[in-house]
Amino acid sequence: MAMNPATQAQAIANATEQDALEQTIYLISHDLMAPARAIATIPDWIDEDLKRHEVTLPTDVQESFDLLKVQGVRLQAMIADLLIYSRIGRKQTFFNGHWDPIQRHTADHLPELCNFTCDLQLAGHPVVGSADIQHLVIALLSNAVKHHDRDRGTITVATQVNGLHWQMTVTDDGPGIPPGDKDKVCQLFTTLKARDMVEGSGMGLAIVEKICLQNGGCLSIDEGLGGKGCQITVILPISATPSI
Repeated sequence: MAMNPATQAQAIANATEQDALEQTIYLISHDLMAPARAIATIPDWIDEDLKRHEVTLPTDVQESFDLLKVQGVRLQAMIADLLIYSRIGRKQTFFNGHWDPIQRHTADHLPELCNFTCDLQLAGHPVVGSADIQHLVIALLSNAVKHHDRDRGTITVATQVNGLHWQMTVTDDGPGIPPGDKDKVCQLFTTLKARDMVEGSGMGLAIVEKICLQNGGCLSIDEGLGGKGCQITVILPISATPSI
C-alpha cells in the first residue's frame, strides 16, 4: 500500500534530518580526532622527558598523570568509534566475500584475542559494505573479550546461510548479559560496568545494530549454551553473486 502524500513527505523529512545529524556527528568527531590523539600521546612524551632528565614526580602527581593518560586513550577510542558509527553505510564498496583480510585485521586489532580459545569460522557472502563487515566482526569479538570476567575463555564464531539470509553467531563463556539489560547494551556509550572496570567506548553493539538495520538485517542477544555466557546473532541478506 502506497504512503499518502503527508506520510511520504514526513518520511523524507525524517530521513533528511537523520542524514544531517549523522553528517554533523561525522564532522565533529573527525575534527576532534587530532586533539584527542594529542591528549592521548602527549603525556607519553612528557613521561619520556621526565625519565630522560631523571625527574621523579610525587606519588599523588604521578597518579593524576597516569589517570590523564588512561582518560586520553579512552577519549580517543570513543571519538574513533563515533566516527565509525557516523560512516556506516557510506562511501564504501560492497564486501566481496573474501574473509582472509578481515580475519588478519581482526587479529591485529585485538591482540588480547590470543589469550582466548577462539574458533573463528567465517564464510558466506552477506550484502554489506566492506568497511561495515570489518567493523561488525571486530565489535562483536571485542565485546566478547572486553566484557569477559576472566583473562582467558572460549569464544566461538560460526556463520551459516539460511535461505536468503547470512547468519553469524558469536558465543562466549563469560558472565553474560542480565535479561533486564539486553535492551540497554545497544544504546550509544552504554556499558554495564563502571568505565574504570571495562576499557571500551560503550559503542560496540550500537555499531553492530546500526549495520544490521542499515542493511535490512537484525540482531538478537541470548544466553549461551547451558544458560552461561552470551550468544549474539547477526542476520544479513546474502549476495546472489558467487564470491570470486
